[in-house]
Amino acid sequence: MSWSPVANDIAVALAEIAGQYGFYLVQVDDAGGFVASKRTFLSETCYSVAFSPNGKYIAVTREASPYFTLLKWDGTNLTEVANYTLPSRGAGVNWSPGQYIGVAGYNSKYFYLLKWDGTNLTKVAEYLLPCGTYGRVFDCAFSPIGLFPDGQYIGVTFRSGSPDKAAGFFLLRWDEVNLTKVDEYDVNPGVGERYGFTCRFSPNGQYIAVGHAGNSSFSLLKWDGTTLTLVAQYPFVHDEWIQGVSFNETGTLIGVAADESPYFLLLSWNEVNLTLVDSYNPDGKPVWNCPFKILLPPVADFSGTPTSGYVPLTVQFTDLSTNTPTSWLWDFGDGETSILQNPLHIYNTPGTFTVTLTATNAGGSDDEVKTDYITVLSGDPASPTDLRLSQCPQEFNPIEIKQGKPRFSAIYNDPNTGDIANNYQIQVNTNSSFTGTEVWNSGKTSMDNLDEGERCPEILYQGIKLTEDGTTYYWRIKFWDDEDNEGDWSVPGMFTMAGVKRRDSLLLPIRETSLERSALSPIREISLEREILLPSDN
Repeated sequence: MSWSPVANDIAVALAEIAGQYGFYLVQVDDAGGFVASKRTFLSETCYSVAFSPNGKYIAVTREASPYFTLLKWDGTNLTEVANYTLPSRGAGVNWSPGQYIGVAGYNSKYFYLLKWDGTNLTKVAEYLLPCGTYGRVFDCAFSPIGLFPDGQYIGVTFRSGSPDKAAGFFLLRWDEVNLTKVDEYDVNPGVGERYGFTCRFSPNGQYIAVGHAGNSSFSLLKWDGTTLTLVAQYPFVHDEWIQGVSFNETGTLIGVAADESPYFLLLSWNEVNLTLVDSYNPDGKPVWNCPFKILLPPVADFSGTPTSGYVPLTVQFTDLSTNTPTSWLWDFGDGETSILQNPLHIYNTPGTFTVTLTATNAGGSDDEVKTDYITVLSGDPASPTDLRLSQCPQEFNPIEIKQGKPRFSAIYNDPNTGDIANNYQIQVNTNSSFTGTEVWNSGKTSMDNLDEGERCPEILYQGIKLTEDGTTYYWRIKFWDDEDNEGDWSVPGMFTMAGVKRRDSLLLPIRETSLERSALSPIREISLEREILLPSDN
């Protein structure tokens, strides 16, 4: 079985149990109760399953050809997206932290390394284990990415098949070109053929838990990048077969699944000793696997609106992090912080500010740093002209504009250009930084000569149809003088198109105006004119 790293989903592979076969996907609620299940391959034994790191794909080894199948899970539906034909049935399967899938070949005596790029499933390497005539390859596990500079390590467990083959556990290295053996561990020295059943790396990559046969059938190895060293074993009363092992996210607890009572053991590891914490016998039946639910650390991301403006500037920050963070720490770059998920912050001093979000959950934390993200200008734009019609105040940045195309105008006044302007450009965008969807770009457009300090003629919006679903649009304007010197963009204005349905209505034109005093902006006064629907007095 395998937990999804991003949801309460469990993939389960079933051999024949009480007449049931196949692959099951079980959804679990937060209280641990089963809420739904889906299954496929209803008449076929499945041996092992593993979720991809993003939880979107599930690798399955099967009884019948093609022996390996890749499923896609979108939270609602399971679909078969790829198959790979192995020489014979597979056993253990595991995903790397990236796009590789390891498959233990069981009868074929090979370990296979497959690659899934989102479109194609290909074999990139294979390794023949010294299994002998009756040997088997049982399981595999990947080290975390980035811990060792010379490549990624893969543990493989197998049955040697004869005393002279020995070992039972190999450590392989994958350098993106070749698979090579770097070390091995003899799971049960001096006792004929060796049975290595399962293995898993600790989250920090330093330790490898190996389940095998024998009285001391659980071994904890340490890998320092050069040598494998046995650091601890747990003694069992019987000659156990340890068939499943797993670490929790901190590497301090290890689950062990056995075929003899006690069938499940929870061990504690403190870097020195292995200690039994508890054990469990589920209905007196052997346990084949025991994965911890590992919560992936968040991938931090956020947005802020607006990202520029005059002091005091109020910015709404929105958390966009994935993998379900449970706590947040914001550093706004001006000496202020917040622990809210979506804080509203006011910048009271001019400058350029770098914003950092640290998102955290039980799986870890991640930082998103946006350098020079917020620009706060000195000076004070004038208050919007207060226009009121039928007790309906309209502001410089109006909302609920019902119909009619906006008309834009501005007063030309730019110390960096000449006294006469004869070209303009207007941009309308869905983002205040103008990196979103461009709704309209007038391009450089000629106009009659405009003296400094004069308002340009009203310019009719000529872009795509503006949606009336509450979308906020941002616009800006700049001018060229009669010597073709290009001015600066104005500070953005904004408006919202939204349906305002009235049974009786009166169509009235309105204009909103804002005076801006910054010497950095060529626009001293910006106005936006359009038509709105207001209730009539009848």
